[in-house]
Amino acid sequence: MVVVFRFFILLFTVWICTTTAFAVQKLAQNETYSLAFFAPRGEGDPFWGKFIGFMEKATLDFGMELKVHYAEGNLEKMREQIVSEAKSTERADILVFPNFKKGGETFLKIIEEQQIPAFVVNSGFTEEEECLGGNTSTGLENYCRQKRKLVQCWRNP
Repeated sequence: MVVVFRFFILLFTVWICTTTAFAVQKLAQNETYSLAFFAPRGEGDPFWGKFIGFMEKATLDFGMELKVHYAEGNLEKMREQIVSEAKSTERADILVFPNFKKGGETFLKIIEEQQIPAFVVNSGFTEEEECLGGNTSTGLENYCRQKRKLVQCWRNP
């Protein structure tokens, strides 16, 4: 049951990412979009291995590419991977990551500077980290705007 629920969440995440990120863009017929996922552990991790497997299947179904970065349990390594991907000339169209060791806000600030759509999975933020009530004083305006759209979709299906 837990695996089915996580699979549903993953598919929903990919769907929301693609619709939010490209709502104002016309999709080119022959253009392939890519997702970069930043896994907190290594390739052999039982949970993240299954999670990535589901993401691979979902991205294939949507005709997208998936790049996976492994942090091997190292917060600084994940931060460096996100910086590298965000500043790359061949960066992914959407960055997806967990709030690993409470580094999510730092990750979002890096991503916000580059104006890349991002999605946080499998973990949320504390109230101190959260964009509550439209508060964008954290410098995460793009993320907060996307989050408000997502919440509106949940409330008004």
